[in-house]
Amino acid sequence: MAALPGEVVALMGPSGSGKTSLLSIAGGRAQRSMRIQGDVTFNGAPMTKSLKRRLGYVMQDDLLYESLTVFETLHYAAALRLPRRLGAAERSARVERVISTLELGDCRDTIIGGFMRKGVSGGERKRAAVGHELLNDPSVLLLDEPTSGLDSTTALHLLQALRELARAGRSVVTTIHQPSARLFAMLDRVLLLSKGRAQYYGRSADVVDWCDRLGCPVPFGTNLADYILDLASGDAGEGAALGQGEALRRRIVLACERHLASGPALGYVRGAALEGSVGLDGRGGESFQGEAPQGGAPKGEAPQGGAPKGSDPKGPASPRLRAAALDASTALYEDAGEEQASRWGQPFWKQTVILCSRTMRTRRFDSFASSRVCMIVAVAVLSGLFWLQIGSGETVDAMTNTIGLLYFYLMFLVFAAMFTALFTFPAQHKMMLKERASGMYRISAFYTAISVAEIPMDMALPTLMIVIIYFMAGLKLSAAAFFGSWSVVILAMLVSQGMGMCVGIIWTNLMTAQYVATVVALTATVAGGFFVRNIPAWLQWIRYLSFVYYAFQVQLYFAFNGGADPIYSCTVPGTCVQDDPPDPAQNASCERVDDLQAAFQLYQDPASRSQTVMSAGILIAMLAAFRVLAYVLLRWRTAGH
Repeated sequence: MAALPGEVVALMGPSGSGKTSLLSIAGGRAQRSMRIQGDVTFNGAPMTKSLKRRLGYVMQDDLLYESLTVFETLHYAAALRLPRRLGAAERSARVERVISTLELGDCRDTIIGGFMRKGVSGGERKRAAVGHELLNDPSVLLLDEPTSGLDSTTALHLLQALRELARAGRSVVTTIHQPSARLFAMLDRVLLLSKGRAQYYGRSADVVDWCDRLGCPVPFGTNLADYILDLASGDAGEGAALGQGEALRRRIVLACERHLASGPALGYVRGAALEGSVGLDGRGGESFQGEAPQGGAPKGEAPQGGAPKGSDPKGPASPRLRAAALDASTALYEDAGEEQASRWGQPFWKQTVILCSRTMRTRRFDSFASSRVCMIVAVAVLSGLFWLQIGSGETVDAMTNTIGLLYFYLMFLVFAAMFTALFTFPAQHKMMLKERASGMYRISAFYTAISVAEIPMDMALPTLMIVIIYFMAGLKLSAAAFFGSWSVVILAMLVSQGMGMCVGIIWTNLMTAQYVATVVALTATVAGGFFVRNIPAWLQWIRYLSFVYYAFQVQLYFAFNGGADPIYSCTVPGTCVQDDPPDPAQNASCERVDDLQAAFQLYQDPASRSQTVMSAGILIAMLAAFRVLAYVLLRWRTAGH
């Protein structure tokens, strides 16, 4: 297959024929699990990473951030993708030119939107995805099912735009599943695939002549695109009803491969010599060697998944399409020396800054959605009412309730942090895979950016919740106590967030990941030292793996002021005078508690400074460990793409 500048080449075929696989191979995006033979060349030169960055590849699923406007989408793509030698003014001009070319001016300030958020129309979304790839002015533009999901008029307008892009000197290669007659007429060249093999390759205007020459004339009034797709599926003609459609399909494949073996780089040309006909009635084609009886494979055609015996995998007539040669314009080699020296459009630090800014913008709606704000405020106010001013007491009863409050909002917030990471990271990961394939940024820059940018986005509302609960419950009014308690909760949330990222990377199925995260979070919470005071001896080790255990230790230390403030208890229950604070001089049954750990039956010691410092250090170590582990897992998960 050759794609020339100025042409729109369509890959057609029924589902499962190999259109997307061939396109991904041509674009250098084939998965490592695919077995590939042959070469992909550009002007005769093999593909390199620098040349790959000059390709535009539009996926079937328009992976765009729903919260960004069309302009913001293109702005960030330009900032990351264009060479560093271009100034801000030139990058902005490139963005405006793309918006003008694709007629996106009316929706430039409209968010992309999605299922739950209204945004641009389907056609505008697809054009925005095309614009995303046009920013680096690619010489070759590859598109996977660009008309999928669009109405006929919108699809026609999109293909017209692609034709204009091709006429400007680009090679446009697109897969199309079932085009209308008007769409088919706008294609310059067609490669018809059938079970991974070529059934026709040549100009779209010569398809009728090809069918006539093979004895498979197109019935009058039939949509040409539908007819050749029926041929590729083995469902065309009266013979299909007799079970001969599959045999006909094989004979057409052999005819195409023999013709391509004769050397025409651009496929079939009207009037070219052919060896014979195949016939819709299944009786023609004796001059084509290798025809098999119905139900068998023709000689020379390998079973699916194999190559024909004795075939040259790199030859132009290899029966199974294993290679694609895209003859692009010489623009592919502009600035090749610069791009070889600098693989990335921007240095690491600038990639990180740009991605940080984009992450904060993409999360602005979700992080501060009215429903989320209302939930946090409602939980905080209700908690404050349930524990209203309970923390101002200095008795064992009052502090027991305070301990329950501390554990409650610690547990609530670490659960929220873990599941927020679990639900948001998969979408970010998909976007990263797409943009990484285009060479937009390093994995390390992406990971650093989301790790930094999500701290203020995910911690703002929890901070509001802590403030409301802290003062409504009347907890210790000192700067050290407040900021100490706040800091350890935020630290525990970051640890929980890192655990959620690790779970989400390992288990890509969201339902499975939810189950695993629930088990992990509940285990850490139960082992934290509040719900169960007498863990069996053979399970004692679990609490030392629980980050909640260490966070609770630090919380208790600040709540009890390290044991410096007096806490009183009654030796004879029910006889103490309810003074606040209790006065032992007025009540002989009221005594000061010296051993807080024993009085409250805790695994942690609220008065131990050394335990508190050690617990804080372990939390910081856990945070670093889970972040590093998540990065390693991310690189492992990305390695196969």
